Amino acid sequence: MLHREGVSGKCRRLALVGITSLLFVACFVFMTYHAQADSQIAIKQEKNYSSQTTPWSKLPSDFTGKTIHYTFIQSSYYHQGPASEKKLNLLGDAWSTFDSTGKLQVHHVVYTNLDTHSFFQETYTDQTTSLIVYGKNASNRPVNVNNPASSSCVEILSGRTVADLNSDEVIPFANTNTLRQKGYAVEQLLNRMSQSVPESTVSIVSKPVKQYTAGSSIQVLTKTDTSEEKNTKAVARIEVDQFNRVLVYNTTLLDNDGKIIASTQFAYGGVKLYNSQDIPASILSTPKKIQQGGCTR
Repeated sequence: MLHREGVSGKCRRLALVGITSLLFVACFVFMTYHAQADSQIAIKQEKNYSSQTTPWSKLPSDFTGKTIHYTFIQSSYYHQGPASEKKLNLLGDAWSTFDSTGKLQVHHVVYTNLDTHSFFQETYTDQTTSLIVYGKNASNRPVNVNNPASSSCVEILSGRTVADLNSDEVIPFANTNTLRQKGYAVEQLLNRMSQSVPESTVSIVSKPVKQYTAGSSIQVLTKTDTSEEKNTKAVARIEVDQFNRVLVYNTTLLDNDGKIIASTQFAYGGVKLYNSQDIPASILSTPKKIQQGGCTR
């Protein structure tokens, strides 16, 4: 998720009345672009759930004891006047390993900027370590206020581990009955997801034991609600296929005239499940190896 720390008060004011399960998206919307305005963007993870389970999300039982590989597109937009329109489109290539109880053990993502087709960031989180690697030309890496020239391409996130990520929310599967109970309504049915997602260019010798591809029977569930942010409303839109996999979810913050203030969208590509023992060590990497790469990309 794109954000910097220190704006939680403003984020809390963006709480969506009646859409608490999508509060994280509203927080994302504001924090992403608050950060961009200051040229201080950092991906702490593709989502930050503050260790609070999303009520409508669930982890498939076949993920336990497996390593999953998937791609996703993370798109963000913010507009507040002619001089402050911001856009960012990233492709994430992710590997996540779960233990026999379904707990997340390793989460490793490489991000590419889809607009410039260049390396953006890499994140790694395991049971003891969490870090971000920035690109060599990145203007968004942490600044050493005492010596700007020494600013590092690697940021260690002190105290953050996979315990801060919910296993069932790395790649979301939805309980549509719960969504309906929370006021979401089926707006339409689709025979394909609304946004295509490129497949990964990374491959391994071992074959996946199972794959999830986008289904051909997709429900689009939506909910509109007021926001605590003055003169705004929030619209949530979720695409769920017949396997209950969330393919696309979008939250948009609108003003009273229906103009977009900010929006964020995640679209997920296919998911491949592997036996974890079949994954080469080079794929999941290690904090030491990632840090040694430094500002080389």
